[in-house]
Amino acid sequence: PRAAKEHKAKETYYSMAASILLGVGVAAALGVLLVAGGTLLVVSIRKKEKMPGKLEARGRFEAVLDLEDTGVREERRRDFVRVCDAQAFLHIYTLGTSGALRLLELEKSESFDGYDAQIRERYFDGESALGYGYAFISATTPFEFAMQFDVPPNFSETRFVLLWHPERKTARVAWIGLLGPQKTFFLAFVSDPLQNTTTKGKPIAQQFTYFCEPYKNKKAKTLTAAVQTFLDRHAHTLVGDGGDGGDDADDAS
Repeated sequence: PRAAKEHKAKETYYSMAASILLGVGVAAALGVLLVAGGTLLVVSIRKKEKMPGKLEARGRFEAVLDLEDTGVREERRRDFVRVCDAQAFLHIYTLGTSGALRLLELEKSESFDGYDAQIRERYFDGESALGYGYAFISATTPFEFAMQFDVPPNFSETRFVLLWHPERKTARVAWIGLLGPQKTFFLAFVSDPLQNTTTKGKPIAQQFTYFCEPYKNKKAKTLTAAVQTFLDRHAHTLVGDGGDGGDDADDAS
């Protein structure tokens, strides 16, 4: 009968449609799984990316310096004066505010004391918070760091930053640079809050937190811009007393 044939045709049509929809649904689900799997794979590869030498993405290290040794102290003071003379590598960043990274503007001085006094009066509200921190504003500091972690000191660009917290009257010092040459990495180390006291006859054992990540140079056109991004990202944790620089996923490059 004609009605029976039409009923049979409808059943066949609906069965085929259901099969097609089921197939589309399975394919879509597989697609979602593949995309998610690919994303996880990319993230996993990024997190496990090989760092130079013994470096990890983040870590701690200690810099020991005996400023009671006259030769060491005078050498570090000369290095500090050279950096100040250059008027190109030493910046200031104020914690607890939304201020921008600024290059220190200093009048030419022939002595360590002259530059130290200018920084204290112009940028540290008259406080002697930098203390012995000047000793780490030296080309020797990143080289010693590199040797400690078995990293060839192939630095293409470098910056020093004084981190000042006006409410707490505390300061930190940071070194930031690009490490190469085969693959470029953004490398930074930031001190714990410095002590504005003397060393009292003992060597300094200053604690630092370091950060290392591939430098893609996409978001930041210059190293200075990358430094600004890096400090903005970690500023909310650097206002504390500890050395943990946070756990944000986005890189500064």
